[in-house]
Amino acid sequence: MILETDSSDNVNNFWYAQDGKRLEDLSFFRESEGKKFVLNAKEFGIKNQAKIMNNKKDGIEKFMAMTGLKLQNDGIMKYRRKLKNIMTYNPEAKIQQFIKESVLEEKKININKLKEAKESIEEITKSFTILEKEIRELDAILKAFDDYKRICSRLTKDDIKRVYKDLLANQKEKENSIKEMKEHCREIEMLAKRIDQELLEKEKKDKELRKALQHYDQMDATKAIREEKEKLDILGNEMKELSEKEKEIKILFKQIKQFMETIKLAMKPLNVSDLDDPSAARKEVDSLRETVKHLFEQNAVEINRLKGSLKQMEEEKIVVDQVIKTCERNLPDYSKVPNQYGLLNEINNKFKSLGIQSEAKFSSAYVVELKDEEWRNSIETFLGWHRYSVLVEPEYFDIADQVMDRSRYKYVELVNTKLLSRKEPKIVEDSLLNKLVIKNKIAHTYFAYWLGRIHAVEKKNVSVHENAISKEGKISRNMAVSFLNFNKIGSYCLGEDAVLLNKERALKEKKELEEEEVRIRENIYLQQRRKMAIDNMFQALNKQYDFEAPVKMKEKQEQIEICKASIQKLEDALKNNNEYMALVERIAEIESSLVILNQSIEKNKKRKIQLEQKNDSLKIGIEQLTKSIEEKNGRIDAFSIDYLSEFREAKKEYDLFLAKERESGDVLVPSSRERAEREKSSCEKDIIQKQSNYNMGKYQEEELPVDFQSEEVYRKRKNRLQVDDFEDIKQKLAIRTKQYENIFKNEFVLKIKTNIEDAHADIKEINRQLRKLQFSTTYQFDVRNVSGTTDYAKILDYAEYLKKNNQIGNLQGTLEGMNDFDEKEAIKQEEEIKKIINKIVAKEHNNELVDFSDYRNYMEYEVIVNNEEIKNGRLSKLAGYNSGAGTQIPYTIILSAALAMIYNARQNSTRMVFIDEPFEKMSDKNIKIMLNFFKSQSFQVIFCAPPNKLDSIGKECAAVIPIKKISKSNMTVGWVEFNE
Repeated sequence: MILETDSSDNVNNFWYAQDGKRLEDLSFFRESEGKKFVLNAKEFGIKNQAKIMNNKKDGIEKFMAMTGLKLQNDGIMKYRRKLKNIMTYNPEAKIQQFIKESVLEEKKININKLKEAKESIEEITKSFTILEKEIRELDAILKAFDDYKRICSRLTKDDIKRVYKDLLANQKEKENSIKEMKEHCREIEMLAKRIDQELLEKEKKDKELRKALQHYDQMDATKAIREEKEKLDILGNEMKELSEKEKEIKILFKQIKQFMETIKLAMKPLNVSDLDDPSAARKEVDSLRETVKHLFEQNAVEINRLKGSLKQMEEEKIVVDQVIKTCERNLPDYSKVPNQYGLLNEINNKFKSLGIQSEAKFSSAYVVELKDEEWRNSIETFLGWHRYSVLVEPEYFDIADQVMDRSRYKYVELVNTKLLSRKEPKIVEDSLLNKLVIKNKIAHTYFAYWLGRIHAVEKKNVSVHENAISKEGKISRNMAVSFLNFNKIGSYCLGEDAVLLNKERALKEKKELEEEEVRIRENIYLQQRRKMAIDNMFQALNKQYDFEAPVKMKEKQEQIEICKASIQKLEDALKNNNEYMALVERIAEIESSLVILNQSIEKNKKRKIQLEQKNDSLKIGIEQLTKSIEEKNGRIDAFSIDYLSEFREAKKEYDLFLAKERESGDVLVPSSRERAEREKSSCEKDIIQKQSNYNMGKYQEEELPVDFQSEEVYRKRKNRLQVDDFEDIKQKLAIRTKQYENIFKNEFVLKIKTNIEDAHADIKEINRQLRKLQFSTTYQFDVRNVSGTTDYAKILDYAEYLKKNNQIGNLQGTLEGMNDFDEKEAIKQEEEIKKIINKIVAKEHNNELVDFSDYRNYMEYEVIVNNEEIKNGRLSKLAGYNSGAGTQIPYTIILSAALAMIYNARQNSTRMVFIDEPFEKMSDKNIKIMLNFFKSQSFQVIFCAPPNKLDSIGKECAAVIPIKKISKSNMTVGWVEFNE
């Protein structure tokens, strides 16, 4: 073989074969111009007519044949290793290392299948985990639906009870009305008979009166009196009408006075004395009517405004209550930044799905504390929305950026930490940044970007700088000075005290809202009372009044007095006429009877009319009650169809309550009803929130509805995941786990056990060969499998367990096939070995993985020494073992024995041995022993030794070739002379 170095300092080898030739028959040099040059490979082949082999393999096989070994493939590799072991073994190596490195072959086990199976299981497990998380989210949504249905059921039962209660009340009222109507009918019938009798009596009296009056009219003296009395009756009726009109005006004036006092209207009140000028009074009333109309419009606007304010107040209270609840859970308030929070969740969901341990956070989350609380308002107001900027680790920014591109939350600030990590913002000495304690480097850089150049100074010095802020909120920027509006803060979020501050702020805000709510309700009550007063006044002013009535009454009163005086004068003239006086008394008696009779008839008629009117009202009421009962029966029927379970429970509870067989069962009191309504509203918000969170990070086509009617959709989704996807993944996981275990059994345990058995066979053969050697000291390997509680020992025990139960090589082997192993112990062993498997595969970046796959680590080694002085001694316990002096002879003999196994199997082989720097720590006596040993084995030994070994081994060698190394690429051949 010729080694040739090219211009790139690469070494190429060329193999040649020459049958029947010796080295002295070959030419290795050429001469040119009196100089000798070494032949290159091509020149060598041409000059010596040597046949070049096609490749290195052919050359080695040819060499094996020529040396009498006739080895091929694995045999050649094994032979080369044994030659190399003698050349390269470390005499200072311990027995374990020596046997591993120089005696037993390295046999690599391919654990890629095991890794791939493990990775497949991890991937399936990841899918399993994601699926479990989705199922938990669906369970939470369905539980929210259950809570929602529970409170809706409670409210439905209350609705049913209310309708049922009203139905029973209507039925009772209708029954009572029918009973009362019947009683009225009986009384009306009795009154009708009484009125008929009285009318007959009246008719009789009327005839008597007409007859008496006829007789009275026939008297000449009574005609003038009758005419005056008729006139007096007319004047009396007119006076009565005018008196009623005057009374209405007085009542109006009294109402006006009370109205002006109630609403504190700055107008002069009207008095009865004002009626002396009717036109002026009418004008005052008309003016007041316009004023009241204007007040009515103002009042309506004010009531609507107050109700709007009250509604807004209630909505603000709900928000504040939510903030308080959030703070009580020791969480920051993100209610005012739903978009930022949505993007944050989407990014973190993506990170989890990719197995990324990092987490996206708001920039404010990295602020541990504010060094001076007096600066909080200024800093938080200045930063504003930037407090909620989303930060991720720079290496994950691209992933977060892609999430944002697909997200619905596109108007949120995602910090480009990739660029930011390469920035070094300027920070002034008195920077506002120094007021914060920030725990993250990239977050510190971000806040430095915003606050680093801002000077934190006193208010009087703000205008000195281009960029400065004071704790009072005075700010200098963009060549202008202004003040920050602290009302825009919204909520605090910087530092660990932010949650407590937000809660205190929210409690204070809630108290202020409650106080404001009380004030608004009081105002609404006052405005409603004012509205009633205005309504009544407006109705009173819209009636028709006769403001001339008082003047006319005075005139009529004078006429009445004149008429009475005239009648008195005429009657005084007839007092001495006995016939007249008797007739007058008779007429007075009949008239008196008629008055009593008319009063009775009028009373009975009035009572009859009242009863008839009551019956008419009762009849209308009964009709209305009948309609109401029909309507409520319809609602009850609808409830019994739509909510049968709630209907039965509600009816039973209310019937028992009415029967006083249970204390509860009535309709909810207003406060409980309001509380239930609030709970329902809270459940609705919870459902919407959980549905929205579930849809976060999903593509639009994968999203489920966000409403209160989609429970079945979410239930079907969960069932499909559990029945189809969950079971499918579970089955895949079981199959892959089984495959994983079988790969471990057959690709790992089996090969380890096979290699160990082969090693024991090799050691046994080496020991047999060592026993054949004629040497003063004999050496034997003592090799045993490891035992105890180590992982190596457990794997060997497991291999033995599998072998005894015929599970090695059998993919269907299970624990059921065991005969010699206790079932509980076998299950425990299976669990232990699974832990070891996972530990082995998990160490893919650790040297221990290589150790576990090396069968040589599963055995313990010792060399037993016997001679005249030592009986079954252990080499590791002998003197010189640790220095290497006591191991060189046995190690060389052992390796030679291993090599002799190959030579002895083939006759006429060259029995070559190559030894590099031989007998380094050996005495001359031991060197002689070793040389005699090599001769006894007929070895052709080729030594490569330094010059100081020539005295001890040179004379024993058939040929000595001295080589002098001038430089790395320049050596020369010399000669040696031995002197006696």
